Amino acid sequence: MEVDKILDDNLEEVDQPPIMYAFFPHVNLMSTRLVQTLASAGVDNLEIFPARITDPNTGAVYDDYCAVNVVGLVECADMGKSEHTPLADVYTFRELVIVPEKTMGLPLFRLAESPIDIIVNEQVANAIRNANFPELVLEPVMP
Repeated sequence: MEVDKILDDNLEEVDQPPIMYAFFPHVNLMSTRLVQTLASAGVDNLEIFPARITDPNTGAVYDDYCAVNVVGLVECADMGKSEHTPLADVYTFRELVIVPEKTMGLPLFRLAESPIDIIVNEQVANAIRNANFPELVLEPVMP
């Protein structure tokens, strides 16, 4: 799979290159380094496709990215203990409490009740912290 453009064609000229984060969740792009970090922490439920990002202003090409699909949704939110608001057919969580027994032992998964949220176990969280991805926000959930 090839991603030719991430940046909008209508961007103004800028004097400095764009900030290339490790994860662009709105388009499911991860840096190769982040994918490798997740794999080394035991994550094996990702579909990974090489991607190329081209900056339309400069022509710079970034080919150390992957389009990533997290395989599987896990329904494990304790809706009685979580603070949430319904939004269409999903929920937004102010405080998420999960039922650990329902996670099937997966180290990383999308939350069925809020598919935009990716949940990781402590081993994966530590691997992310140790690999120094300062732009990734890890918020604890309550078991």
